[in-house]
Amino acid sequence: MSSKRYSVEITNLTFGYDKGKPILKDLNIQLPFNKYICILGHNGSGKSTLSKLLIGIFKAWSGTIKVSDIELNDANYRKILHKVGLVFQNPDSQFIGLTAEDDIAFGLENRNVPKALSRKIINQVSKFLNIESYLNVNSSFLSGGQKQKVAIASILALNPEIIIFDESTSMLDTWSKKEILDVMQTLVKRENKTVISITHDMEELLLADEIVLLKEGRVLAHTTPKKLLNDVELMKSSNLDLPFIHCLANSLREKGVNISRFDDEDELIKLLSQLKK
Repeated sequence: MSSKRYSVEITNLTFGYDKGKPILKDLNIQLPFNKYICILGHNGSGKSTLSKLLIGIFKAWSGTIKVSDIELNDANYRKILHKVGLVFQNPDSQFIGLTAEDDIAFGLENRNVPKALSRKIINQVSKFLNIESYLNVNSSFLSGGQKQKVAIASILALNPEIIIFDESTSMLDTWSKKEILDVMQTLVKRENKTVISITHDMEELLLADEIVLLKEGRVLAHTTPKKLLNDVELMKSSNLDLPFIHCLANSLREKGVNISRFDDEDELIKLLSQLKK
């Protein structure tokens, strides 16, 4: 038996909302610690349902879920909540306080954190997310991106090992989306968190370390962004569109421009600048 530890380990998981109609079917997934992982799939693939199973909002019909080696069940539920946090798609759905500071403080108060320590934690997460300037602003005056950063701050204040982002950028403008994606990368690289992003955004997958591709409730592939994008048959069978930079590169190749394989946007820009010379 392997002794390797996983941030999330799912074994033979099946779940649905209506009896006899499973949405997730016999899932087996192992996710490493301290990585940026995208759970990718079209609407109806079961990816958002999976995020809610991971924090115990729903209970699986069969199979097991382990979070940081702790099996998710009634006895261990509170332990799991200390290990994992969930940022929802709509920031308004989890904004509780009148102000940003109230919202961050709410979870700390629920855990009986002393006021002096609570103040220190709020200052730390606010500085990390650059939200000090609107800590005391009424939530109704905050933009969607600002509210989403407050939602992330509320989770970070509780210091979970794993943070799940459930379509957390899908309702944001381009700039706010970039800000949140930058935060997600920083959480992995600087704070050693495990980030699990539930998404159908093909541009975001370029940022990930690993991709879990779901289709109709099953795992179609567990791979890397580079391998997925180079697997033409898998892309077609999944009805996935290439990210813009890959479409651009392919169009240039079709016109006879010699462009080698690349891993990210910066590398493509470098290749194009070399061609210009």
